[in-house]
Amino acid sequence: MFVPLKNIFRVGVFSCKMVVLRTRATFMNTVFIAPSGIADAVIAAGTQSILASQLGVTQQVVSKWLRRGWVPLRRASEIEARFKIARARLVNPKIMMLLSDATDSR
Repeated sequence: MFVPLKNIFRVGVFSCKMVVLRTRATFMNTVFIAPSGIADAVIAAGTQSILASQLGVTQQVVSKWLRRGWVPLRRASEIEARFKIARARLVNPKIMMLLSDATDSR
């Protein structure tokens, strides 16, 4: 039986989520999830504070976006224009799935 445990590790200015799976025999599998588009935007800007000031928000808002891994659609277009990061990497993955389902059904 696998039990997922979630930890967030700080690496530079962005976070990587690591999922650790354990069995009864204490064997461990580790899966790394790629950094999000917002993490790339923070790296491109230099710091969370600099990115926040460029977008007209607080550093705490940028931190929240990093924790959840996506930004609101309105901000995604601003970040895409400023840092050339694809909007698909910035927005909520659920929105992207809905959009792909809508185009597939045509």
